[in-house]
Amino acid sequence: MLAFLRELERAGLNTWQASWSERLETDWLRYKQEGGKLQLLMLSRPVNDEPEMLKRAMKLKPMASGSTA
Repeated sequence: MLAFLRELERAGLNTWQASWSERLETDWLRYKQEGGKLQLLMLSRPVNDEPEMLKRAMKLKPMASGSTA
């Protein structure tokens, strides 16, 4: 995943759209820690009943979020 994100950057893209998952959380945080420059447009399942999930999602600092429901 990290190689893929770096390839997107090299291709000149500045934003990546992805659906929320625990893997996204792990990979995205590592990518950003390694200096990744992409912005994240995050698709997410409804989190109204899961405030902890919303907190985790916000740690990714998405530029926007939309529901897949």
